[in-house]
Amino acid sequence: MEPSIEAFLESHKHEAEIKDGKVVCTLTGHELPMTLEAVNNYWNGKAIRRARLKLDNEGLDMNEFGPFFEVDPKRPETHVFCSLTGQTLNRRRTELLHHLKGRRYKHFLRQHEAKKHKKVSEALDPDSDLESRSKLAAEKPYPLAVIRSRHLKIRVFLARFGQE
Repeated sequence: MEPSIEAFLESHKHEAEIKDGKVVCTLTGHELPMTLEAVNNYWNGKAIRRARLKLDNEGLDMNEFGPFFEVDPKRPETHVFCSLTGQTLNRRRTELLHHLKGRRYKHFLRQHEAKKHKKVSEALDPDSDLESRSKLAAEKPYPLAVIRSRHLKIRVFLARFGQE
């Protein structure tokens, strides 16, 4: 056996072994001749990449990533839906971790936490919201629709009541 193949097998202990004078991939069961060129071509190929991804994603627990990830109803085997951002993601550990670290997810998570905090504070003190609404209503002489877009609606308001 060539020393280069021995070094390769030593570096890939969990993925390759020797049986009957051939190199056997333990992930896919594929048998290769004992030449360095054949082994390198296979280990840099698509089949071994897919097998590694499948192995990495086999024990994927969605609870590990938080409460917002659920199985996508359209493609349950391959995709996951993030209910926080509304995005569909590939069902890969690396892609889910990338999404969790992203700007969009963090932004929506902050908004979600703020809404949750606001609901809790309103539940503890329900009268404070009524007081603030009554103060705002007393301060505004115009209807709420007029204030939302001033230019057009103020003109419409004034035209209706003959003040223009």
